[in-house]
Amino acid sequence: GEFVDPALPVERKPLVPLTEQDKQSNRRSPFSFGYFNWTTVNAKDYREGDGQFSSYNFVSIDYRLNYDSKVSFRPVFFLSSAGKDFFGEDVDSELAMGDAYFQYFHYNLALLPGDIGLIGALRLYVPLSDNSKDNKMLTRVQARLLFTRPLGRGIELAYHMYPGYYFYSQRGTVNYFGAAKGNKQAELEHFLELSERISQKLGFSQRVGISHEWKYDVPSQNVASKRDEFLNVSLMASYDIGSVNFRAGVINDVKLREFSPSAKAKQLPLKLFREEELQYSLMTYVRF
Repeated sequence: GEFVDPALPVERKPLVPLTEQDKQSNRRSPFSFGYFNWTTVNAKDYREGDGQFSSYNFVSIDYRLNYDSKVSFRPVFFLSSAGKDFFGEDVDSELAMGDAYFQYFHYNLALLPGDIGLIGALRLYVPLSDNSKDNKMLTRVQARLLFTRPLGRGIELAYHMYPGYYFYSQRGTVNYFGAAKGNKQAELEHFLELSERISQKLGFSQRVGISHEWKYDVPSQNVASKRDEFLNVSLMASYDIGSVNFRAGVINDVKLREFSPSAKAKQLPLKLFREEELQYSLMTYVRF
């Protein structure tokens, strides 16, 4: 769910992303803690009874600098159940480390003309996951910008923009099948979100956007640079119970196009909400 942070100045109280909610104004200590879990399962595999539940988790250690900003450290881990994976293969349950990150978050960067609020964050990642180590990643930097505008009582339109850049000690490695590939160089995710707050506890949101991924070329392996585009659509309901926030719904990520210097752009057929590309999603955030 989205929530109005009471710690913000009274002249501007934009809706705050789920994982940045806190009630620091009610605390004597600048420290606060949180736990985030995002569990997904493929809709088709779930219906057939052998879907793998995968979850992205982190513990958040936050230090509030003032009413407008905080810094956080977030160790990340992944948990998955037994079931069929992305390739349709049977896999066992697994616990794995993710890339931890440091974050600076600002609740009130600017109030722009047209009553548009600007929220922002900067993240610096530590390569602790097996995937990042295998790819020889040194670090990853990501900015997160959120432009918000109220449309009416309890209704808000937001534009999210998340550019990111990766740093490695080598340009490429091998993929799941053992073939040479270029490492991801940069990414940009941006989308529109319409949020409706029905009551203090219940809300709904719809998102639609596009994510772009750029990958390095590896001349020594005859691997060309590459760019992919994905359409991202989601429908969510949120519910808040005290210091616990839930957000449940469906996510549809569809590959739109592939670009490569060695070939023409490949336009893929657009079909939304196909069961094999649909995921059920549940986000839970607990504040301590």
